[in-house]
Amino acid sequence: MKKIYFYMMIVAVLITACNMDDNTEIESIEQEIGQIKMTTKQSFVSINIQGTGTAFINWGDNSQIDTIVLKDDYANLYLNTFYSHAYYDYPTEHTITITGMNIIRFVGDYQGISQLNVSKNPKLKNLYCQYNEISSLDLRSNDALETLAINHNNLEHLDISENTKLYYLDCSNNRLTELYLKDNNALRIIFCNSNQLTTVAFHRLFESLNNTNGSYLYIRNNPGFLDCERRIAEDKGWNVADNGIITMTVEHQEVSLSLAGSGPMRIDWGDNSEIETYTLRATDEGGLLSYHHEYADASPHTIIIYSAYITHFSNDNTGCTMLDISKLIDLRVLSCANNRLKELPLNDQVQLTTLLCNNNELSGLYLNIVSLTTLSCYENNLTELDLSHNTHLRSLDCSKNKLQEIDVSKNEALYSFNCFANQLTKLDVSSNSILVLLDCEYNKLTSEALNALFGTLRNINTQSDYGRIYICDNPGVDSCDKSIAEMKRWNVF
Repeated sequence: MKKIYFYMMIVAVLITACNMDDNTEIESIEQEIGQIKMTTKQSFVSINIQGTGTAFINWGDNSQIDTIVLKDDYANLYLNTFYSHAYYDYPTEHTITITGMNIIRFVGDYQGISQLNVSKNPKLKNLYCQYNEISSLDLRSNDALETLAINHNNLEHLDISENTKLYYLDCSNNRLTELYLKDNNALRIIFCNSNQLTTVAFHRLFESLNNTNGSYLYIRNNPGFLDCERRIAEDKGWNVADNGIITMTVEHQEVSLSLAGSGPMRIDWGDNSEIETYTLRATDEGGLLSYHHEYADASPHTIIIYSAYITHFSNDNTGCTMLDISKLIDLRVLSCANNRLKELPLNDQVQLTTLLCNNNELSGLYLNIVSLTTLSCYENNLTELDLSHNTHLRSLDCSKNKLQEIDVSKNEALYSFNCFANQLTKLDVSSNSILVLLDCEYNKLTSEALNALFGTLRNINTQSDYGRIYICDNPGVDSCDKSIAEMKRWNVF
């Protein structure tokens, strides 16, 4: 009996020691780095925490402390597994404590949070606590903060003077009467709409802004919105308007958009539905993400997309009649095929490499874009196409238009060229020294014009390679001398 009692005492001591070790580890981390604390009355809580190493969640109801291994995956911030907990004493208030040495992202949207304390977590970079009941927030210790989305709360004051790395701020739909940003030189996009900012408050805000080029400030639904002097901010390089990065009008009942980039993005679908918030990811992190919406009918709706950084955008088959991407300066790939666009202004898209605008109603296309490598503009109403600036162009499909001539002499990198079903009477590819595919069927090329074209084809010297040229349904197809091309190792179809 004494032995049994002795062993029981040893087990009890060991358990107590283990618990003491766990608590000591948590307390040590709290002292070194700190913690995140949030108070809520909800019966069910779901939060997302990212970073590296281990973190602990004390749910504040004497339940077991959860130990989690953190992941750093910003591209999938809203897709990763959330950490959840249910309470059975609603509406009792609970304070949740999250402890970890390297917590860099926290998402607590829609969690009924009335109090939030992140002051002891200086490594925090991204904080999302949208649609809660937060009335005050101390961010003076969070000098690493880059993204802050605290919209739809009860804030009357917000001090971000110490957050000098902040580039994205959404404090819309609060009760702010003042917003001063003198020390926030990294800011590139600000949502402060739907607050209590007067004309005087706006002027003070505008004067505090840094000089920039192409940053965005959204101010609608404030008392001073109509009467403030926006030019104070605009003279510093800020875009002050309701316009977002992308504005488009669609006439389909169901719409699907695909985008890639980085950072937060908001979509206003233009039908008084709730504005949706997402996190973009880069194409090398899993490809484009698709965003779907269904309208009550197929009447015209104007969609506005807000984001600081979009590289890929597709709105194919949306019944789009208007597309404004003039502020999308980082765009690499644009696909707006199978719509009803009559014009497509492309002025500042200097990084664009791929443009797919086929099957529209375009009558003109101005492309002063050196970086462009792929252009698909078939099945439009183009009567002319200036490619003189597109010196890196490799693939061109301008078939089924109304072109009477086309000059590709500046496109020395052209590899594939399709000008099928136009009104061409002559064609010269003498400058296209790596061309391997040419489709000029259904044009107005006589035998003389075809023979002249054959003469401009490059010689293919590699014994195993052949070029391909398609010439069917041209006036001179039966009487031309195909051997001119065949002698240069081109197969004529």
